[in-house]
Formats: sequence, structure tokens, C-alpha cells
Amino acid sequence: MAYSYEICSMFGQVLITEDESACALLLYPDKKRPSFKSVLLDIQLVFQCLGIKNIKKAANREALIKNLQPKELITYLWFIGVDTDKQNKGLGSNLLKSIISESDQQGRILCLETSTLKNIPWYKKFGFEIYNEVDLTYHLFFLKRKPQR
Repeated sequence: MAYSYEICSMFGQVLITEDESACALLLYPDKKRPSFKSVLLDIQLVFQCLGIKNIKKAANREALIKNLQPKELITYLWFIGVDTDKQNKGLGSNLLKSIISESDQQGRILCLETSTLKNIPWYKKFGFEIYNEVDLTYHLFFLKRKPQR
């Protein structure tokens, strides 16, 4: 999670509610450029999380995801979450509405993946559609929402 936070801080946005009970990590892939810090973060990820023997597997997964993403400008919703004791009170929905509004204003497609089936109806409620699925060692659903003007 620390890696995702840092990458989104550099090449996207980190959104945290005032009470710090919900957050979202957004990435703008078109703005992602190699830098000393991003390369260092990648190296740390390999040694602290993935392990050298899993580099190829992780790189292949990332290449697959990037290849399946729309080629237009996108906002990649890497993570959205709400503290468990604060769930089902609209915090995640309000945060997602704010993300959607900003993506719409920027004319960006909003994309994400999930392997959690119970989340799909929630995303569909906000206008997301499944545009692809892949079977890794788990089933991964690719969702997108086109900007509304």
C-alpha cells in the first residue's frame, strides 16, 4: 500500500476524507514518468514485497492490465476504501461521486479492476461497465466509466 500511495502522490492524487475514514488512490498513467524516486520505489517493491523470483510474474500482470486499459486519457482508480466501522454510511459513495465528477470534467475515462464480486453491483450503480475479464490465479474484472458531459 505504501508503494501505491507514493506512486499516486507523484503521478495522480491521494484523496482522504476529513475524518480520515475513507481514501482513494488515483493514478494518471499519461503523467507517469520514470524518475529516481519512482525507480527507487520499484526496487523497494521488488525486494520488500514481491521477491526477485516473482518479478516476471508481476511484470507480466502489469503489462496485461496496461494493454487492456483504454488507450484514451484515463483516471485509474487504484484503490478506494472505507474503515470497516464506517462502511455503509455513504462515505465511499460520496468519495466515488467526487472522483467521477472530476474525471468527467477532465474528459477522462475512469478505470479500475476488482476481483471482489460483491463490489461489481456497487460500481455499476455509478455507471461502470465490465469491459473485460481475465483469469489469473483469481478472476479479475476490468471496469470503466466513460465521462459524462
